[in-house]
Amino acid sequence: MTERSDSNRGAVVFGAVLVLAGIALLALQFTGARAIELGWPLFVLIPGATMLAVGLASREHLAGFLIPGSIVTMAALVLGYQNLTGDWQSWSYAWALIAPTGVGIGLALFGWRTSNITVARVGRGLALAGLVLFLLAEWFFVVLAGIGGRGLGPAVEAVVPAAIILAGLYVIVRAVRRRP
Repeated sequence: MTERSDSNRGAVVFGAVLVLAGIALLALQFTGARAIELGWPLFVLIPGATMLAVGLASREHLAGFLIPGSIVTMAALVLGYQNLTGDWQSWSYAWALIAPTGVGIGLALFGWRTSNITVARVGRGLALAGLVLFLLAEWFFVVLAGIGGRGLGPAVEAVVPAAIILAGLYVIVRAVRRRP
């Protein structure tokens, strides 16, 4: 695909997003509904989703939009959850979903879209590290400190201690195997 057709596709996607946004705004105006009633996190989600769409629609020219798009979209999803549930205390651990997880997802998508295996691999590793950090922080704040909101539930809460037990067993087995 040429650079010109690649940028044209990105422009078409961006134009389509603008058309849909205009239609939605007209519908809100004629129905008398207030956009804020739909949930203010939409004002964060729409720009994030737009950046993701533009980044996915273009190969290399605009693929860089995937990184900020995934960060902003992840922030919108966290804020949407908190707005719907009132679980604002979850921010004590949910930040790990935005960075490094959202950053990692953006890098993985960028690497995939540009055929850069190294960047995709680093992105996947960063996203995985972010998810592990999220689970550890959630476990610490909700279970140990008792200040993190509702938490993810008892089944997920057991994952962290089980993972620590498995990591300990792995270290012991490796150490025993290395003995001369």
